[in-house]
Amino acid sequence: MDQLYGWYVSSYARDIHEYMKNLEMTRIPVNLSDNRSIGYRPALIDWIRGVAEKQKLPTTVVHLAVYLLDVLATNHEFSKFESFQCAHACLQIAAKNKNDQCVHEPDVNNWEDEIVEIDDSDDDDHSYTDRNGNYDKSKFRKKSFAEREISILEFFNWRVNWPTAANFAEYYKIIAVAYNDEHPDMSRRELGIHVRSSIDRFLDLTLTVDLAKYRPSMTAAACLLAARSQWLIDPVWPGIFEYWTGYKRHDLLTIAEKLVKIDEQRE
Repeated sequence: MDQLYGWYVSSYARDIHEYMKNLEMTRIPVNLSDNRSIGYRPALIDWIRGVAEKQKLPTTVVHLAVYLLDVLATNHEFSKFESFQCAHACLQIAAKNKNDQCVHEPDVNNWEDEIVEIDDSDDDDHSYTDRNGNYDKSKFRKKSFAEREISILEFFNWRVNWPTAANFAEYYKIIAVAYNDEHPDMSRRELGIHVRSSIDRFLDLTLTVDLAKYRPSMTAAACLLAARSQWLIDPVWPGIFEYWTGYKRHDLLTIAEKLVKIDEQRE
């Protein structure tokens, strides 16, 4: 888990969970179906994942950065160059926002080495390239990124601490295995390790699947259902899980089955 002693193991966990479920109802909607920026999204998500791995940023940072990026793409049209600027700025904002959850202090002001080459042949703004068409990384980072970050924060009215599926998943991983769950080939402790690992894998898949119409808590709960189904736990969704998540099994089946199918195709 990203943080051993997070809110999800506190005595107030259930109250915080309910607060987050209320907060997610006020999130800014995402709809990328009619936006040309969607074509850049897979590459941007891969870049965010890569930087997060090198910087040891938690999953909650990655998911918040992607959500902020999706909101921006829903409300604006971006070129490739601008899309990368936004991805960088969103990751910076998310890392600062979730700084207390990071294993190490994120060096958000020194990601020059993480800047990738961008084919901006279809962009009008070449002000950050030299005469040979190479990016001036110093100017690119210090001026362009800083300005973009401020403009994004102003767009969100400086309110960026939105709950994502990753926040709910950390809580659901605590209850991933019920006290009476059994498996013929492994101990309950081993089963818990495998189920939580599957939750992480399904959670990562949610970044690349269009689940914008579902609430983050529902997506996270579906990851839990998919993981338990994958490890053939019976009953797969006992009453205690409905109590803790607030969702019935049939509420989650559509998402869970989609994630399992994609996971099987990827292997």
